Amino acid sequence: LGTLVFGVAHELNNPLSNISTSCQILKEEVEDGDVEFRRELLAQIDAETDRARDVVRSLLEYSRSKEKRSFSFRRAADETIRFMRVEIPAGVNIKTGIPEDLALYGDRQMIQQAILNLVKNAVDAVQGEGEVSLRAFRDDGDVVIEVADNGAGIARERLAKIFDPFHTSKEKGYGLGLFIVGNIVDDHGGTISVDSTPGQGTVFTIKLPAEGS
Repeated sequence: LGTLVFGVAHELNNPLSNISTSCQILKEEVEDGDVEFRRELLAQIDAETDRARDVVRSLLEYSRSKEKRSFSFRRAADETIRFMRVEIPAGVNIKTGIPEDLALYGDRQMIQQAILNLVKNAVDAVQGEGEVSLRAFRDDGDVVIEVADNGAGIARERLAKIFDPFHTSKEKGYGLGLFIVGNIVDDHGGTISVDSTPGQGTVFTIKLPAEGS
């Protein structure tokens, strides 16, 4: 909790500080005739406001009340991939292998958010050219979901921290994606693990209780 609170404070303080600075400059230059300069400052305020809003939105999406029901995981996964098609580079091949009759009991939107985060991470890992696979199958009383890529992999010293809030190696982003994925899986009574080899790729494995189990 302390790590999360510190991270939220840090992520919100940065845009608020930038907004405050831009406002102070605008107040001092209010009589200045340089309209373009004032437009740049207002654009910075707008962008930093969006940045702060995105942090809050991510946390609200995680903490909102959950509505659980039975749904087709195949349809939910296909819909998720379809939503993000425009963000997938032409050189990245997305492969799916999910039985049509595979059902899950849970919050459909939250499960889709978890899959979206994992697939987006996998797409980023292959750096514009490679393969990402999403497959699922039954294993006794569980549904196993695997998201794999043949990208850069994750260094061993980072593996223990990847589900921590605000832990990220990306230039853009807030490091909340895998933290939220982990909590979604936990809320559904499941587990998530990762296996990665630098230079060869990464596999995230989720195990969730099957419908009715």
